[in-house]
Amino acid sequence: MSGGFTQVTMSNLNLSAGGPFPNVATAISVPNFSGGFVGAGAETKLTEHISLRGEYRWTDFGSGQLGLPTVNGINLNDFVSARASPTMQDGRVSINYRF
Repeated sequence: MSGGFTQVTMSNLNLSAGGPFPNVATAISVPNFSGGFVGAGAETKLTEHISLRGEYRWTDFGSGQLGLPTVNGINLNDFVSARASPTMQDGRVSINYRF
């Protein structure tokens, strides 16, 4: 079993649109997310020097408020609330050689 603290930092999300209307470009500010992880794994010996190992980890990065842009003088944060709650699942299998 394992557990601990984790953090992720992301760049702001840049959006742009074009077409028959005037081009629009804007950015959404994304906060840093931090939270915890838990995981488990197992290992079995296949031969004297080779083993097989499997691990699984689930990570919850918490949640945070996204900063929406101002478009044509209108602050979208006054009308819409946007949050992100990222999670991640990670699985790993490895074959190990020990001298």
